Amino acid sequence: MDSGDCQPRHSGSARLDSIRRQQLQDIHPDGPAKKHADIVERGVHRIQHIVGDLLDLAREQEGAGISIEPKPIDLCRVCRQILDELKAIAYGRQITFECDVDGTGAWDEQRILQAISNLTSNAVRHGTPGSKVLVRLTGNEQQVAVEVHNGGTIPSNFLPGIFEPFGPGRRYTSRGDGLGLGLFIAKAIARAHGGGLEVVSSDGATVFRLVLPRHTPTVAALV
Repeated sequence: MDSGDCQPRHSGSARLDSIRRQQLQDIHPDGPAKKHADIVERGVHRIQHIVGDLLDLAREQEGAGISIEPKPIDLCRVCRQILDELKAIAYGRQITFECDVDGTGAWDEQRILQAISNLTSNAVRHGTPGSKVLVRLTGNEQQVAVEVHNGGTIPSNFLPGIFEPFGPGRRYTSRGDGLGLGLFIAKAIARAHGGGLEVVSSDGATVFRLVLPRHTPTVAALV
């Protein structure tokens, strides 16, 4: 694999943000130039999402899998960070978080952020309008699970292919600014950590459950 493939997908965005801040220092915050720059920036981020998703898809289909760099993190903190950002844009939605377990373990923080963000934004976008979204962290000594609950059900005929790229359930997996690969990539991230992603959708409610071992198995152990 080319060494460039292993660079964090967010590093380019960070460089762009730094350049943008420098270039916009002298632009009036309410002027037309600032508004145009914001539109361009949103377009760049959408393109970055699409390119990143396609690269992840290619790695999965080639059998290389998504590369990760596990380090000690606290999933409770990660979940709160994601939900704080989500609340800022999910107007009129009640979003709650429950964490009654130790959320520490060894995972790739950026990849876990990506997976949980995909699941929570999916719940807001495709859940019943106005319904509550609940994120719950559960677990034991060996593993943790991030559960994302929302109102509304996914048609049963879409469930078998819900995690497949470009499958029949694509309308329930698109973030609105990508290719509908969010759930596919979230499951690939879980698998890269030695975990899994499952869904239950019935009786007017849907729950996605991201399961992660507290310590990611080594590559040798997974082969």
